[in-house]
Amino acid sequence: FSYPGETMFGRGAVLPLPGGTPLLDPLAQFFQRYPGLSWRVDVRVQTAYGTAYDQNLAEKRSEMLATYLLSKGVSLQGLTFEPQAAEGPSLVFTLMQSLQEAKK
Repeated sequence: FSYPGETMFGRGAVLPLPGGTPLLDPLAQFFQRYPGLSWRVDVRVQTAYGTAYDQNLAEKRSEMLATYLLSKGVSLQGLTFEPQAAEGPSLVFTLMQSLQEAKK
């Protein structure tokens, strides 16, 4: 699942755009239905303010997302947040294959 460009966050903002977090509600419901899955959550930011700013903003957005998902009853045990000062979609959820499954 990915949320490109400024679908979720305004340029340079920590808080989601109005109507942004309800986009996560179906995903939160999915996570609750399938709690045994592991996900990598890439939170990417690239602005004109530099790498340190972008990394800090990505970390704050990750914290906000974790708090929002917790408020919806999602266990964070299967989610690994990866905040990055990087180009690309601002928010990407990637299903991770377990090591045991990968070896089969």
